[in-house]
Amino acid sequence: MDIEYLLLLQNFREASSGVLDNFFMVVTSLGGSTAMILIAMLVYCMNKKLGSYLIFNGLMGSLLNGFLKISFCVYRPWMRDLRVVPVAKAMPGATGYSFPSGHACIATAVWGGLAYKERKRKWLSLGCCVVWFLVLFSRNYLGVHTPQDVIVSTMVGMLLLWFTSKLEQALEKNPRLDAVVAGMIFATGLLLMIYASCKTYPLDMVDGKYLADPEVMVVDSFAAAGAAIGFAFGWLLERRKIHFEMKDSTKYRVLYFVASIISMLLVKELTKKIAFLFLADRYAKAVEMGVVVFWLIGMMPLLAKLLKKVTAR
Repeated sequence: MDIEYLLLLQNFREASSGVLDNFFMVVTSLGGSTAMILIAMLVYCMNKKLGSYLIFNGLMGSLLNGFLKISFCVYRPWMRDLRVVPVAKAMPGATGYSFPSGHACIATAVWGGLAYKERKRKWLSLGCCVVWFLVLFSRNYLGVHTPQDVIVSTMVGMLLLWFTSKLEQALEKNPRLDAVVAGMIFATGLLLMIYASCKTYPLDMVDGKYLADPEVMVVDSFAAAGAAIGFAFGWLLERRKIHFEMKDSTKYRVLYFVASIISMLLVKELTKKIAFLFLADRYAKAVEMGVVVFWLIGMMPLLAKLLKKVTAR
């Protein structure tokens, strides 16, 4: 049934000469990790609490998604049925296993999270829901995920949104629980790295190449774990020691956002070069992502606060 649905969409693409392909390529990018960082950081500059909520959900969703992907090891639709021909431009971003969908997970965390938190502003909430639905549908339209991949990931993401909201309430009542939460994130990230390293993977090959390279999946898992661990340390540091508040003008907020993104790219490139020079790929990727997220959540607020003190003298 799932393959038949993809073939139905494929028939539409072929009949319409792919008139909507580029549109859905743009839409699907809104559920990628780059979009998550940009949107979450932009929101962070407007509302630190909401931005942290989105980042937390996105990273925790990626962590859970990593566990599920390497547990079920489901191949992509075109690997399971040769009749499925995905949109060529979408294939470079569709590596590894298919179930569940990473894009659906991130879309639920960011767009679903925004829709939920901004539900009192109905126009904004509705707009986020539309984008959310389009991202989910784009994964099927492009032929890179089955409906099951998208539905399960969305359900996991929605469960995480509910859990995070409850966690926020608990932290408001007892702020010192933040150390426990950070410890749980660290432990979960560490567990994913151990699990990804120790488990066995299918080794099916076509033309001398793995249908899904196990090492790629391990590296992806380490990346998700490293990002989550970086968030845990940065988030705890900011809550306990920095107490950064974004109460400045719109101009300052824009400057902070631009500085965060530019500095993040520089830190990412520098860390990547050093880490991959001395460490195996999986560990290097974990360090790279951990440092990047720690920089955004912990170091940028610290530098901004120190700069304010210096300029205020």
